[in-house]
Amino acid sequence: MKNISPTTLYVKQHNKTGLKYFGKTIQRNPEKYKGSGLYWEEHLKIHGHDISTVWTKTFDNKQQLTEFAIKFSEENNIVNSNEWANLKPENGLDGATPGHTYGKANKGKKLGPLSNSHRANVSAGLKGNTNAKGLAGYTQSQDHINKRMKAHRGIKKGPQTAEHITSRFEKKQCEYCKAYFSPTNFSRWHGNKCKNK
Repeated sequence: MKNISPTTLYVKQHNKTGLKYFGKTIQRNPEKYKGSGLYWEEHLKIHGHDISTVWTKTFDNKQQLTEFAIKFSEENNIVNSNEWANLKPENGLDGATPGHTYGKANKGKKLGPLSNSHRANVSAGLKGNTNAKGLAGYTQSQDHINKRMKAHRGIKKGPQTAEHITSRFEKKQCEYCKAYFSPTNFSRWHGNKCKNK
């Protein structure tokens, strides 16, 4: 008995790294679908989109879909195994979990989901903020654009030498605490400003 739109479970594998991903899609052509897991997408950004579809299985019954997805997730230990990019067991129904960052739990790259109160605070802070990057319809006021133009007026940028670029990243030693720091941290917290002075 059909009770859901056709939903396809799939296993994708990266051809260069061998990493696998178990997921679901309702797209008509699951072979062309790249997969949408957070860690998986980050892996593709770093290593390229050279992937293969190992297998697919389509369901139109919600119970059968869920039972198969959960059983497959458990049998293949997709969350804890380094062979898989999944951050949580697949149940065939959910999309990406809001609030997670890229990474795997066992690699220390995963944060827990944001609380509802945290999400509400972030949302409230961004409301009406036209300069908040990442928001749909992001625009800058003309006043903001003019200030930026004024701040950069008269600044001449010549070609940067290799020595100039290297010096920006060379660590400096603080004479008071004897530790080494990047130029930015050194000028902000060390030298004459060091708490050990």
